[in-house]
Amino acid sequence: MALHLQVEKLRGLDNYKAWSMTVRSYLETEDLWAVVEHGPDGSEEDGHKDRRAKFIILCLTDTKICQFMAIIRTSKDLWGYLKKQHSMIRYLQLVSRYIMTLVLTVEKLMGSENYKGWSMTLEAYLEMEEIWEVVEKGPDSSDEDFHRDRRAKFIICCLVETKLFKIMPNLRTSNDVWFYLKAKYSGEAT
Repeated sequence: MALHLQVEKLRGLDNYKAWSMTVRSYLETEDLWAVVEHGPDGSEEDGHKDRRAKFIILCLTDTKICQFMAIIRTSKDLWGYLKKQHSMIRYLQLVSRYIMTLVLTVEKLMGSENYKGWSMTLEAYLEMEEIWEVVEKGPDSSDEDFHRDRRAKFIICCLVETKLFKIMPNLRTSNDVWFYLKAKYSGEAT
């Protein structure tokens, strides 16, 4: 019985981390990782390993990514280029999100008088941060959802006027807080 494993091609930032870990592991099993990590030592054997590693990495990289590459001579250069590009993209995404967070300010919920504008703006912000779903549906039992829920609850609570906390019951999840505030201040019948 043969085991056939398929490695997903590198498409971009969304799968870079998993891709790099998988490909590195594969290259290690093929005894090629040392040449990728340190570069070829000039021997014929290392030259062959380098060409093979470079071929494997290129075969596991989407052609859209390859078209923007400068001349890459070794597997080490190729691996370093991909790592640098994806680290830079991630850095720019984080910086742009941070800048947007600094520039965008959400007015605190004062009560019924500003609930509609507050909730629309905050919902859009939570969607942008990719945590709205946990607020809307409630967290599942995963650690990831637990952390997303804690973060969402923190953000919501930071944007509620302190005096409103005096009348707010102790609520466990961001979903509980959101729908309590909606019922209390939106003016909509529940």
